[in-house]
Amino acid sequence: MKYEFKKYVNSFTAGWLVITVLSVVAIIVPVVLFAADEEEAAVPFLALGILGLLLLIIGLLQLFSSRRLFKKIENEGKTEQMETEFQKAVPMAEGKLRMGSQHIFIKGGGRIPEYAEIRKIYQYVHRTNYVEDRRELRYENPAGKVTTLCKLRTRGKSDKDAIEIVAFIKEKKPDLMIGY
Repeated sequence: MKYEFKKYVNSFTAGWLVITVLSVVAIIVPVVLFAADEEEAAVPFLALGILGLLLLIIGLLQLFSSRRLFKKIENEGKTEQMETEFQKAVPMAEGKLRMGSQHIFIKGGGRIPEYAEIRKIYQYVHRTNYVEDRRELRYENPAGKVTTLCKLRTRGKSDKDAIEIVAFIKEKKPDLMIGY
């Protein structure tokens, strides 16, 4: 049986698959060129190969992280429960999040936080030279670790989304701290 929540949460997407294939090609080309005594032509490909290798490692780490999460859910026997909760979940922030009864499903996030593990939530805005270039909704767990819940649109276009998400979480967890 296919589980929709696994496809939604999985961080190893088709984009990473394409990058992985291109990375492997970028690694193989310099080897072939060096073997053919074309060292000068191989240097730019070597730089791309190193970058490709780095991207390949990141992609594999994300793949294993998602698999570890799904294996944990299966071992706890919660797969059916998670699928049911996912189907009933409310989509928010242009489909980037689905708010379930006990969990938040993050599209491509590779994790499924519970409302119980969110102690504090706030909106983070990053500016470069006074121009907003990144906006995120972040949460802090009881141990003090800060994690990005989702990326939001910049320049105030997502204020409504942020307010809706925080209000929904506050409804599920009344003792939630909001703000810095």
